Amino acid sequence: MERRGDGFVLRDSQGISYGCKWLVIATGLSQPYLPDIPGIEWAEHYANVSTDPSGFLDQRVLIIVKGNSAFETANNLLEHAAVVHLASRHSVTFAWDTHHIGDLRSVNNDFLDTYLLKAQNATLEATIQRIERVDDEYEVSIKYHRARNSTASYRYDRIIACTGFRFANKIFDDQCQPEMMIDDRLPALTSCWESTNVSNMYFAGTLMQSRDYKKTSSAFIHGFRYNIRALHRILEQRNYGRAWPSIKVTSWFPDVLSIIIRRLNGSSGMWLQYGFIGDLVIEPSDTKPGRYLEDVPVDYAHSTELCADRPHYVVTLEYGRSDFDPLRGDRVSHTDVEHGAESTALHPVIRRYQDEDMIDELHLVENLEAVWCDEKLHVEPLRRFLTRE
Repeated sequence: MERRGDGFVLRDSQGISYGCKWLVIATGLSQPYLPDIPGIEWAEHYANVSTDPSGFLDQRVLIIVKGNSAFETANNLLEHAAVVHLASRHSVTFAWDTHHIGDLRSVNNDFLDTYLLKAQNATLEATIQRIERVDDEYEVSIKYHRARNSTASYRYDRIIACTGFRFANKIFDDQCQPEMMIDDRLPALTSCWESTNVSNMYFAGTLMQSRDYKKTSSAFIHGFRYNIRALHRILEQRNYGRAWPSIKVTSWFPDVLSIIIRRLNGSSGMWLQYGFIGDLVIEPSDTKPGRYLEDVPVDYAHSTELCADRPHYVVTLEYGRSDFDPLRGDRVSHTDVEHGAESTALHPVIRRYQDEDMIDELHLVENLEAVWCDEKLHVEPLRRFLTRE
C-alpha cells in the first residue's frame, strides 16, 4: 500500500491495483504478539498449542500473562500437568472490579483455587528477565514485584505465551505507515478513528480499541458495532456533507426531557459503551432549533460543527468510583436523590458544556433494575437540571 496525493493505492496478491481517497482498514489483530523478553523464541504462542491436555502429562508449565486466555489454558491443564505457573508484571485484574470484560472473568478463575488452597500452582507478579534452554528444560529468571524485588529462577518443560495479538502493519510503505501505540500493537487514533499521522486513513472493528483501551468494549463486537455506526456517520458528514441524523427540538419542554428519559431506559449503545458513547443535545438559539443526536462518541461530540458557540449536553451511562468493591462496599440508597453522584453502579450522567468546558453536571441515582423513569427520583431532578440555566 502506498500514498498517492491525498489518497492511497493498494495492490493485491494478483498484482491488481486499487485507488481510493478514503481508506477504512478492518483487518483485525491478525499477527501474534510476543513481548520483548530475551529468549522469548523458546515460548509457544497459545494460538499454536494443542488443546489436548494429555500432551502436558506430568510437565511443569509456565504461562506468560494473566488474562482470560491464560486462565483458560491453565484450567485446561490442571488435571494433567505437574505444576502450572502464570507470570506477568501485574496482579490479576478482575472484570467484576473494572467492569471490563477483557479482564479476568469469574468463569475462568478456577485456577486461583489451586494456588490459594495449596495445590502447588501459582500466579507470579514478576518481570521475566530471560529464558534460557538448559538441557531438556527451560530456565526462567524472574524478578518479583511483591517480594522486595527479590530474584529467582525456575525450570519448566513448556512455556506458553498467552500474550494476544497485534495489528499487522507491514502492508504499508514508509509514506503511509500509521503511528502505533500500546507496545506497537494498535494504531494511534484521533476521536474520529483516523490515523494520528496519516490523513484519510481510518480504522474499524477491534482496531478501534486504542481510544478506550481496557476501559469499555471497543475490542469486542458488542462494543465496536456502535463505533462503526458512528464512524459511518462521521464519514458521511465529513466527505458528503450529510448531517448526523438528529431529532429537531422546537420546544425544550417536554421534548428534550421525554427523549432523554426514553433513551436512558432503552439505548443499547450507551449501555454497552458506557462513558464512551453518549447522546448529544444541542440547545436551541434565537435562529436555530435544538438538535438531539444519538450515540455520538463523547470525545468527538464537542468537535462537531453543530456545537459551535452553542451550549450543549452530553448524556451517558457511567459507573462510579473505580476503587469500589461491588461485593462488599456500601452503596448509596436508590431513593437518595441528592447523592446521585455517589452512585457506584451504572447510572445516568448528564453534563452541560460551553464549547469543551463543562459548566454543570447531574448524576441520577443508580437503580438495581436500570430503570430511570420514576417521577420523583429521576424525572423531576432532570427537569430541574435542564431549567437551571
